[in-house]
Amino acid sequence: MTQSRAVPEDAVFARPSVTEVMATLVRHGPMSRLAVAERAGLTSPSVTKAVRLLMDAGYLADVAAEVRGEPEPTRMGRPTHVLTLRPERELFAGVNITGEAVIGTVVDLGGTTRAHRRVQCRSHDPHDVFAVVRTLMAAMSRSLGRRSRRLHTICVALSGDVDRARGTSRYSPFLDWHEVDVAGPVERLTGIRTILDNDVHALTVAEFWSGAGLGAESLALVTVGSGVGCGLMLDGKIVRGAFDVAGELGHVILEADGPDCRCGRRGCVEAYAAEHAISRRVSAGLKRETTFDEAVALATAGRQEARAAFVEAGTALGRGIATLANITGPQRIVVSPTREAAFDLMAGSLRRSYAACAYGAASRARLVIRPTGEDDWSRGAAVAAIEARFSQP
Repeated sequence: MTQSRAVPEDAVFARPSVTEVMATLVRHGPMSRLAVAERAGLTSPSVTKAVRLLMDAGYLADVAAEVRGEPEPTRMGRPTHVLTLRPERELFAGVNITGEAVIGTVVDLGGTTRAHRRVQCRSHDPHDVFAVVRTLMAAMSRSLGRRSRRLHTICVALSGDVDRARGTSRYSPFLDWHEVDVAGPVERLTGIRTILDNDVHALTVAEFWSGAGLGAESLALVTVGSGVGCGLMLDGKIVRGAFDVAGELGHVILEADGPDCRCGRRGCVEAYAAEHAISRRVSAGLKRETTFDEAVALATAGRQEARAAFVEAGTALGRGIATLANITGPQRIVVSPTREAAFDLMAGSLRRSYAACAYGAASRARLVIRPTGEDDWSRGAAVAAIEARFSQP
């Protein structure tokens, strides 16, 4: 895209006001300069300077509101102009590495998906996985054609304990990785700036910016499936903590002498509510090995041993979420199960337990259930890449 002036990109985004204006428009959509100033907490002159730089660099357009079908006449009878993103000015990739596959999504500045691929992963060896990432990124780049030159950042998201600053996976349980450099090798193989993030943290950013958390001032996202994850957005920023492990709801201990957890301790929320924990509880009740799918089928059919396991799981999860609400006080709590039918079996006990354990006004947090699909994770990573580009540290 041709720029009207030669403005070095680094110089454009050296100003905090520029990234603040971009972040506001990315999250909230087209709006007037005055609305940007009010929402971003900036002065009108600061917004004017930032907008000029962004327009010169090709990131923004100035469009009359009445052209968009939203006439907003000023006192002089002229239409209000709104700032809109030029969505394809930059593209961002999210790559989610799971135990079975590498899933990639490319989005533009407006969050629209421009490319998507899934490649099966037969090995957990880091070198093999990174080769799959390179193959996946090459396939998406080919599908983008010349637009691939606008790819700015890749966000690699995976489960477990990550060191975001170093781009290293300290420990990923599903991959059995310990102190593995991730961002460096991927960046060298693809030639694209790469960052690493915890998959739940990345999904939380995406839900806050453009999903079920849109419009909320603070958000807690709780994921339920093979494990129990949690992400927090407070005052518009993701809460990572000093060591990038903030939000480990799954390993909040409910009972010191409770069931064994995969983390090596006992009585964690995850030891009750994760899929493997429910299967273990049903297997013990039936005195035979039971898969999770079979546990769901038995509970749906009314088998008491299976139903009891899901009720126990929902109760534990509700207590954990209430503890989270009591400590952080989010305006909205989004619970994202990977299997909606299975979650329905525990939803009632979860809500009852949450209502009983949430203290005072914490119970007023709006509880939203939004199932997640496999593709949500890679798109979440792509949106997290946008957030990293345009948010102040």
